[in-house]
Amino acid sequence: MALGDTMESLRGVALFASFPDEPLRLVAFGSERIVRRKGQRLFTAGAPAFTGLLVVEGAVELRAGMERATPALATVGPGALI
Repeated sequence: MALGDTMESLRGVALFASFPDEPLRLVAFGSERIVRRKGQRLFTAGAPAFTGLLVVEGAVELRAGMERATPALATVGPGALI
């Protein structure tokens, strides 16, 4: 994803919407794109967090338990910052 595309994705998040171009460019430059397949775990509840995750496309189900059978607490889509 090009830097300009990343900046536009970030502008879709309320936290970053009013950032001037230069600070937003720095945030975008420091970002990393990851792709996950359906069913892959992004993180485990209670584990230390070292980054935030911005959903650009698709959806992420948030669950309290480790089992896939655990009901989703929420489902978030594009523009969600986790």
